[in-house]
Amino acid sequence: MRKGNFKSMFLLIGLSIVWCAKGQEPTLLKSLLESDTSAVVKKILANQDKYRLQVIYTQINRDSNNIPSLQSFYYRHRPDEYFYQASMVKLPCAAFALEKVRALQIKGVDRFTLFKARSNYKCYGNTKYLRYEQAESLSQLIRRLFVLSDNNAYNLLYEFLGQAYIHDRFRQMGQDSARIIQKFVPCDPTSCRSTGPLTFYKNGKPFYSTPKEISTQELSVPLANTTVGRQHVEGRRLRGYGVDFKNSNFITLKGLHEFVMAINLPEAMALEKRFKLKDSDYTFLRSSMGMYPRELSPLKYKEDKYPDTHMKYLLVGKTKERIDTNIRIFNKVGLFYGFMTDCAYIVDYKNKTEFFLSAVLYVNEDDVINDGVYEYDELGHPFLERLGRIIYEYELKRPKAFLPQLKKLSYK
Repeated sequence: MRKGNFKSMFLLIGLSIVWCAKGQEPTLLKSLLESDTSAVVKKILANQDKYRLQVIYTQINRDSNNIPSLQSFYYRHRPDEYFYQASMVKLPCAAFALEKVRALQIKGVDRFTLFKARSNYKCYGNTKYLRYEQAESLSQLIRRLFVLSDNNAYNLLYEFLGQAYIHDRFRQMGQDSARIIQKFVPCDPTSCRSTGPLTFYKNGKPFYSTPKEISTQELSVPLANTTVGRQHVEGRRLRGYGVDFKNSNFITLKGLHEFVMAINLPEAMALEKRFKLKDSDYTFLRSSMGMYPRELSPLKYKEDKYPDTHMKYLLVGKTKERIDTNIRIFNKVGLFYGFMTDCAYIVDYKNKTEFFLSAVLYVNEDDVINDGVYEYDELGHPFLERLGRIIYEYELKRPKAFLPQLKKLSYK
């Protein structure tokens, strides 16, 4: 072989390795999806730009010491394409809140300490109602945030964190484009920069307070195009143009996918991609992500209204039957304006199978924002269920040098 040809071949191999490492439209995920014969998958893939589809699949390979390594595959990777986050932003806020309460290093203040807001955090222009709100702990709020996707729980975590802390941590973790700048109540951008004060209670009496904070950064979504829809409904009027979401929350699908990996397999992540948490914090977060409504204590939720599949889209769909006891889905979902997102760590304890899977799609056939007409049941749920099934069935057959040693968590 001539020297020049050898160099060319070496360069080609090197480029191929970089290509696979970056996961740009990898052949494996593409072939798995495009070889599926289900009608809903064929429809979404045939119109993937219209449905703004993105998928990330990460394989987990263990060594003889059970140490994991990760390999990710992407389908229609679009980090510069806006999608409405809805409840997905609750995911990093839960982890950041546990970080911050530890960082305070105030004796008697931890995730079990009761606290309440003393500010007008709902932007109603009247704070009198706050005296009637019960003080709650971070543990209670985070449980409800994952299991029920409670919006008020998110608002209180947002008040505790403040915009400055959130975005300092985003930068430290390499998530420079991420934005959490919006409360889940009608507030203008200026009001959203204001958070706190909060009071923590001991034996029913206040003993520590955090100050009011106003972020000096006027942040917005750093994408070229943040407008979605051809029309939108405002009040009772149909406007002839879409909605600009530049002052809304945003994290790339890859960023959300990395957060799920960092919570569930922190040892497989680079140091800067990890949260600053203790083992007990990680265990608590994982159990909160995997918990079913019927397991949420002390509150009880009837299974006919809150089945195991509540807030679980990938793999299990909308059935009201209990999920197989050998399978747990540690995830967070988002649903609003036709956007559906699910980022999950899926584990089958019986078959020694585990993988990460994240997806987002936009099921809004008339492309009208806020009209309440979306194809969640007709397209969204069936597609995400089938997507989870495609990857799960592949993982069951995929050869592995060493099977994972998986331990079930307690959900009491």
